[in-house]
This record gives sequence, structure tokens and C-alpha cells, in this order.
Amino acid sequence: MKFLRTLLVFLFVSTLPVMAYSDDAFRLSQDNITIKPGGEVELKLDVYLPKNQHLYIKPASSMSFNIPTSFKIKDQGFAVEVVEYPNGEKKEDDFVLKGRGSTKAGTYTLKIFETEGKAAGSKTYALKLEIKTQWCDSKTNVCFRPNKIVKKLSAKITGSKDTAMRFGASAERSGINWVTSYNSAFQQAKQSGQNVFVVITAPTWCGYCKMLERDVFAKDSVHSVLNSKFVALRILDSNPDKSKFNFRGYPTMMVANSSGQILTQSIPRREDSFLTALKKYETSGGGNGGSEDNKPLSGESYNYSIKVNGTFKRTADGQWIETKETTGEKVSYKEVRRDSNYIVIQNVSTKTFLALPVRSSKGFIYENGKWKPYLDFSK
Repeated sequence: MKFLRTLLVFLFVSTLPVMAYSDDAFRLSQDNITIKPGGEVELKLDVYLPKNQHLYIKPASSMSFNIPTSFKIKDQGFAVEVVEYPNGEKKEDDFVLKGRGSTKAGTYTLKIFETEGKAAGSKTYALKLEIKTQWCDSKTNVCFRPNKIVKKLSAKITGSKDTAMRFGASAERSGINWVTSYNSAFQQAKQSGQNVFVVITAPTWCGYCKMLERDVFAKDSVHSVLNSKFVALRILDSNPDKSKFNFRGYPTMMVANSSGQILTQSIPRREDSFLTALKKYETSGGGNGGSEDNKPLSGESYNYSIKVNGTFKRTADGQWIETKETTGEKVSYKEVRRDSNYIVIQNVSTKTFLALPVRSSKGFIYENGKWKPYLDFSK
């Protein structure tokens, strides 16, 4: 396997060539929508790209570090997810969508969710669909500076809440050992030394919550992590314990330490990215009543260590230290990014990049424009 040669797109964005992205490259099937309280509506988004250019759809392997096109609605009470990607083609470690000029290159299928259960009425909500995208020259593989395109939507709330359970993945059948009391969850966390995973949800009427139940909480990999590495707290919209959290909209997910301090609320709603986001907050417990590693510092950073079968360790301030086995010399690194397979770090002095393995035992170093095997951490 090899890493995509254009990893440095992430690292030196300011050095990339500038391109005027066309707003007309993304065309919504409609810009006026009606949606039920807690409901969802499906939209098509057609993509038109210049010839000899492409955008990244999604990774084809764990070695991809390019920027896939992504979508976000920042307006309170609404959210968006991709439910179907355009048909692209594999290019090295990614799936890409190639431009065809005036001919449509492909289509995304999106779902817009109403997440607060707003009452129906005559009010029109002005929404902004933010599309983060990066286009690249297909001949040279040189990518342009990433850009954000905004498409405007008008939304009205109509009808009543849909209480039909369509996905058939209820919490009772999900395989997760949910705790439903705030006090009980944090008492268990203090006894076990684990963090608390919290979900505030309304799966009887919230379409986004139902999708979360089906696509994340029904997965065996998620059961294993939440049952062994966390105390899992599930708060329904009818549970008064929800007032103990500062949240708006369903579902809301977060991780808190045993003292109730929030460590993160940035938890994606896809199985792989969900598990990746939780990775650094995991602990097997052991009844130690909590750990210094679980105390938040500022924002969403806190002290923790990731153990790798080698000489690298993350320090309390978020840096990485390599201890040379022969001389004992300590070398400092900063973390650049991570996914479920690798943690990419950069030598503070030499600016060299290393990829430390999370799941496998093979590490890589970026030299002379390509990734090469670096260390075997299984030894």
C-alpha cells in the first residue's frame, strides 16, 4: 500500500494555486423545501466540473489524505447527511468525480433533517448549505486551494411529528448497555475511571435519531467500544436529566469525564468516523476513580496517551515525543491529523512527516515526495 502523494495539500494550503470555483458547479434539484417537525427531506445535488479536473468523493483506502467534498448546514435546528454518493472512479487511494464540461459529472443525494421538533407554521427558515470542496487538475494531479460554496435553501415546517419507527434498530435491541440515569452513569464512571459517552435523542419522532440508531448504534463494532471503554448514557427527550446538558437539537452526542466536564461534542454520525473520534477518549477502567488523563484543558483538548508498540508517546500538552532507543535522545513532533488507521505527525525541527499505525504495525515516513516504510512496530 502507499499514501497518496498529495498529502501536503492538507499541510500547506496557503501555497496551493488559487482557482475561481463556480457556484453553478453544484445545482440543487429544489431550493424550497417543506419538512415535518423532526422529519427529513431528500434532495439531489448535480455536479458540473470543467474537463480535465476532478474532485474527491471519498477515500478508497486508509492511505488517503485528500479532502473529499463535504456538506454542512450551520443553521440551528437543521442538519444534512449524504445518503448516496455519485458514481466516480478509483484514482490511487480515492474515489474521484471527473469533470465533463457542460455535461453532468454526477449526483449526490442529500437528506436535510429538522432536529428540534419545531411546531408547524407559516415561518420560512433561510438555510445555508455549505459545500466544502477541492478541485484538482487531472493531468498533473495538482490540487487548487480548497474553497467553500454556499447554496441557499428556504424551509417551512408543516404537518406533525412522524412517530413511526422505520428502521427497526431500537435501543433495546442495539446491544449497547445503556444507562438512562445521569446520576447512575457518573457514579459508575467515578468507580470505573471511565469517561461517559452521552447521547440525547428522540428516536420516536426524530428522523436523524433513527438514522443514528440504524447506522451507528446497531453496529457490533460500536457495541464493543461503548460497552468496554465507556459508560454509555442515553437520555431521551422525555427524560428530565436532559436539562443537565447544554444542547440544542436531536440527536446530540458528547463525551464527558467522570466529573461531568464535557471533553468533546464533535462526534460524527458515521460508523468509522464515529469510532475514530472516540478513540482518544477510551479507557478500559479498572476502578481507579478517574484519571488525570480525563481532565479537560481548553476547548476539546485534554491530556491523554496513545500506546504504540514502539518509541512514540503523546504527552499531556498534545505533542508527541520519540525516544531514541540507542541514545535516549528525545525528539519532538506535532500531530497533523489522524484517522482510524494512522496518526500523522511532523518533526518540529526537520519538518519530516511520519505516519504512526493505529491498527497495523507498519509505520511510514514521507521522503523525496513519497511515503516509504519506516518502522515495524510489531518488533
